[in-house]
Amino acid sequence: MEIEGDIVTKNSPKKGMLKNMSIALAENDVAYFTEQLSNNATWEIIGNRTIKGIDDIQEALHALHDGKTTVLHLDHIITHGNVGSTNGHYIQNGKKIAFSNIFQFGTFRKQAKIKKITSYFIYV
Repeated sequence: MEIEGDIVTKNSPKKGMLKNMSIALAENDVAYFTEQLSNNATWEIIGNRTIKGIDDIQEALHALHDGKTTVLHLDHIITHGNVGSTNGHYIQNGKKIAFSNIFQFGTFRKQAKIKKITSYFIYV
């Protein structure tokens, strides 16, 4: 998979983790994605459903992944305090999917687990 976007993360552990979360989502790396979540994490996919708990999130990740992602383009990764966001687009099965993910961490610490994700996916 080709990764595009000039995102510098070396001075921000949370930015680095969010970049890796975007890669994990694009590549369907369920193990990495769920390792970053708290046990009672919630994932709200706007216009689709809300998923609660790691087991259900793992199932949803397997179901949502619809083929091979060839390009991940990251426009922005923003973090501040206990929140962060990513946006960009994927090319999956020849189709472009724009995304925006908002992450809420359980604490303000650098290695905090994610307790809530809100995602927007738009086919363009």
